[in-house]
Amino acid sequence: MLPHYLLTMGDPTGIGAEITLKVLYPLFGAEAKAPPPFRLTVVGAVDHLAHTAQQLGWPSPPEHPQLAYHAIAGHWQQEAGLISYQAVAHAVQAMAQGEAQGLVTGPICKANLWRNGVAYAGHTEMLEALAKTHYPSFFEAHPHTAAHMIFVYEHFRLLLLSRHLPLAQVPAFLSQHAAAAQEAMACFGRFLSDTLHCPHPTLALLGLNPHAGEIGGTEEAEVLLPLMERLNASGQLTVQGPHPADAFFRRFDPHVAGCNKGVQAVVACYHDQGLIPMKLLGGLAAVNVTIGLPFLRTSVSHGVAQDVVGQGVACHSSLLAALTQLHQWVSPAAKG
Repeated sequence: MLPHYLLTMGDPTGIGAEITLKVLYPLFGAEAKAPPPFRLTVVGAVDHLAHTAQQLGWPSPPEHPQLAYHAIAGHWQQEAGLISYQAVAHAVQAMAQGEAQGLVTGPICKANLWRNGVAYAGHTEMLEALAKTHYPSFFEAHPHTAAHMIFVYEHFRLLLLSRHLPLAQVPAFLSQHAAAAQEAMACFGRFLSDTLHCPHPTLALLGLNPHAGEIGGTEEAEVLLPLMERLNASGQLTVQGPHPADAFFRRFDPHVAGCNKGVQAVVACYHDQGLIPMKLLGGLAAVNVTIGLPFLRTSVSHGVAQDVVGQGVACHSSLLAALTQLHQWVSPAAKG
């Protein structure tokens, strides 16, 4: 039986509908050379999907035996945040009921979420809350597990220890949440081992301060080194560092396995420290992934791009990469 995936379109005021169509046409449309090796259900403002196709002068959304649509009701402009949330909620419930084996999500707009009373900082927090509702036995068996955001491009795998925090708050956050940082890195190690088949993975931890604290800053000595020692003592993974972040990425090649002294992944202390090199090297082929959940979820590595909505120029590379990556991991033939 073919694996079944769910694709949520994201916020309907953004480019979600356009990039979804651009992914569906070559896979399920008249131009498709062969059916894909999976089934797909698109979840979201399906009426807006058809409206977008008509607006851009494109063919109607394709129909195919391996393609289905699940419409979320609501006014796609006034209730955009609510629609995008309900699409994800439906998808998680469907997976918990065994209807699908993985989830791909389109971009959401945090401002629209909050405007519609959906109080999540983003997909990661939303997915964790929904998973705890629909997979209670998983979290009873893994009480310390939390959802974490990573990014993947070829052999460049990146974990963020803090997500959307202002830079001034990062040092205190790391100091106050050392146990959570340890759990995140341990979770990352399990993902690398179990999903990417990298036995006993080695992580490179980037320092918080310039030169990894050589000429100022105490976080490396007081927070990061003890964190590394505890993880290395566990015997489940190896952590190197803290590395000066600028020097680490010199001659970094994401296309080569085991580059930079054999590390399988990188851990950044804050958002831009990791995502600048990730998006520079991976561009729109980089994939956002949520780990620590009882299911696999991949996503685009960009936002709703409201400045180019309706122009037909939105790039769908990241959405296609997210779907392709999910299938590689779910498929029995997946290799690390």
